Amino acid sequence: MSKLSKLSKSTRLPAQAGRSVGKLAKRPSATKAPDLLLDRIIDEFVYAYQQIASPATVRTYKGTLHVFSTFLRDKLGRDPLLSDLTLQAAQEWGASLQQRPKLLYGGQLEGDAPMSVESRRSYLRTLRVFSNWLIKEPYRYCAESPLRYLTLPRPSQTYKLPLTEEELARLLASVANEPTIFGARDLAMLLLLIDGGVRAMELAKLRIADVTLASGLILVAHGKGGKTRAVTVGDDTRQALRRYAVLRDSQSDTRSAPDQPFFQSALGKAFGYAGLRSWLRRIAVRAGVPRAHLHLIRHTSAVETLAVGADLRTLQLKLGHSSIMTTQCYLNMASQQLSERQREFSPVDRLRLMSPGVTKAAKARTPTWRHSQRATHSSTEKKGE
Repeated sequence: MSKLSKLSKSTRLPAQAGRSVGKLAKRPSATKAPDLLLDRIIDEFVYAYQQIASPATVRTYKGTLHVFSTFLRDKLGRDPLLSDLTLQAAQEWGASLQQRPKLLYGGQLEGDAPMSVESRRSYLRTLRVFSNWLIKEPYRYCAESPLRYLTLPRPSQTYKLPLTEEELARLLASVANEPTIFGARDLAMLLLLIDGGVRAMELAKLRIADVTLASGLILVAHGKGGKTRAVTVGDDTRQALRRYAVLRDSQSDTRSAPDQPFFQSALGKAFGYAGLRSWLRRIAVRAGVPRAHLHLIRHTSAVETLAVGADLRTLQLKLGHSSIMTTQCYLNMASQQLSERQREFSPVDRLRLMSPGVTKAAKARTPTWRHSQRATHSSTEKKGE
């Protein structure tokens, strides 16, 4: 035997050893989700959405996913893994939400009442957005969405009654007689919320350059979803805005710069959401209207806009809704006002079908649209002659 063959034979691996090496070299299945820490994946999700979503949306997503992660940690007694994100876990979390109040910014609990159906739908929808993100490139943490079969609770068909005319008058009266700059500011803010139907943070983010005092045109430059729209207010609101602007600009030259907040706090700063909530709560308590809150005023503005005859498309543009289906919910809230208008258009009353002395010939008279059609044909025939 040659030296080369002896060397080759001495260095040859046993068959069993070769099979062991082959097993070690086998790549893990690409379809199996790795056991990564869920909190780390959530951090990646939040970072990714910071590039494409508004800060408010990112803050909401982060807070909701933190609540879910905490639920899993308490349930499992350890840090949750990505593999713990299952349909059963999501359903159990959704059931547990019914027993807890809604969370505000910063994790503060809002009251003692159980979370509403709308809030639970929002929480579970965020979890489903996160689940669908896991399968996207270039992340690809899962081969398929773990919550692809998750269904949301059925939306509630109930709605809160809008503020009455008397309640609105009491809110305005509680600030109308204050001769200070803050009294003028509070009145202008309330009127803009009622008249313009703007969201709370849209009001807070208004800049001086966004408000045209001569015409009452308001440019909502920081609408929901980063969208911009224009809102025009009435003469009373425009006068209140002008009066506040005069008092505000008399305080300091720096406060009247175009990029400064239109509505300013005592420190000359813009309001935050928590500040606006506290501001309205003080006014509501003083006025004896404790049920008033920021979004209910927006609802009331929408209902009153419909009550004076606006169509849904006009209201959609005013409120800044992406879909007119969202705007249609205000038709239910305006049911009382709309029922009065429907009574005016009653065919039975107009035709006097149940009035005494109405003859069969009168009951069988030609409908109005038929008369107009005949008139059109007659005019056409005369032109032809």
